[in-house]
Amino acid sequence: MKTRTRLAILFTLITATILLIFAAIIYYSTQESREREFYTLLKTEAITKANLFFNAKVNLETL
Repeated sequence: MKTRTRLAILFTLITATILLIFAAIIYYSTQESREREFYTLLKTEAITKANLFFNAKVNLETL
């Protein structure tokens, strides 16, 4: 195998590895962020509905 071909393959493998690592990091961080945001919104909605039900005496069917 020529040195030129070996260098091209090595460069391609190193570049692909770096891109895959960055893609995995970005995917993981966005997944965590989405999950945290979902549970925050869910908790906010539950608190709002509980306040409406207990404090404002809104009918259960209305909620």
